[in-house]
Amino acid sequence: MSNQDYSQVFKCPECGTVGSIYLLKVEGEDIIIKQKCPTHGGRSFKIPLRNLDKYLPYINDSIFRCYECGKKADLDRLIFTG
Repeated sequence: MSNQDYSQVFKCPECGTVGSIYLLKVEGEDIIIKQKCPTHGGRSFKIPLRNLDKYLPYINDSIFRCYECGKKADLDRLIFTG
């Protein structure tokens, strides 16, 4: 995986759109990601936890996106609970 273009992992395999991530879950040595493409619906995939530093910019880019259209969301207010 060292020569892989990590940005391609977070794009829809059918249309190339970056969708919104709605679930990140660590399970063993993998991170399970559920992502929704506005056109083609949801998908789930795994990435190795040991390569998190290589994937982190793409996770950050995908996490704050509109669930319906896939455009980046403007963060004008954050509320933390718990």
